[in-house]
Amino acid sequence: MVLRARDEIAAFLDGFEPVEPGLTYLSQWRPDPGDIVEIRDFDGWEGIGRI
Repeated sequence: MVLRARDEIAAFLDGFEPVEPGLTYLSQWRPDPGDIVEIRDFDGWEGIGRI
């Protein structure tokens, strides 16, 4: 595993159309409706882009 800052992760998505909700914490990536989402002490970044 390589720890990277948010802007470093965002650079991987450069040139792609972001899929909602964009670049966000793993625990906040499309939670099920009604779920209570808490940011953990350690949480990584998640983002998906399409061509």
